[in-house]
Amino acid sequence: VFEGIRAYWNEDQGVLYGLKLREHMERIRRNAGMLLMRDLPAVDELAKRFDAEPANVEAGAALALALVREQRPEEAALFVTRLRQIPDAADDPLVDYVEATLAAHRGVPQQALILFERALAMEEQADDRFGRGKTLNSIGLLEWDLGNYDQAMEQFRSARAIGRELGDRKLEGASLNNLSLVYDELGDYKTSLKQYQEVLGIYEDADF
Repeated sequence: VFEGIRAYWNEDQGVLYGLKLREHMERIRRNAGMLLMRDLPAVDELAKRFDAEPANVEAGAALALALVREQRPEEAALFVTRLRQIPDAADDPLVDYVEATLAAHRGVPQQALILFERALAMEEQADDRFGRGKTLNSIGLLEWDLGNYDQAMEQFRSARAIGRELGDRKLEGASLNNLSLVYDELGDYKTSLKQYQEVLGIYEDADF
């Protein structure tokens, strides 16, 4: 889905040239939508939002996740601590989800799994089906990283089913894409290709 943007270095001029950068960036933006990745605001913008709304769990979670993506786990951990201090945040599955993501990034998979499972239980209790689908995908990715392929595929299939129930093409496509990648790693290229072709069908039908 992502192959980067090719550019060419001119040694004489000391300049990097790219062709049709706008079109390439639009392609990457659309492909990101297939994996539930959206156009993300900058960390500074997210920090300003959380400073303005320090009791807003969603704002703090977005900031912490952005810091993880930018390879700044120590700073992310500070904001996880702040999230835990927000009244009633203990009952919000998003806080566990963020801390689980940080634990996975730090290479502590068992802690991450416990936190993801706890978030999933709260989402099930609240009947938050989209949240469940997102968390199931994250658990699947973690199980895959641990080499637990059967468990990973089970999570991805469950997430895909939720996407279908909700009519959420991004969730369905992301889950199916993850399944395709696991089959590819297991050497079942026929199944992987078939599922990836389904992903492409979803991509073509949906406006991301």
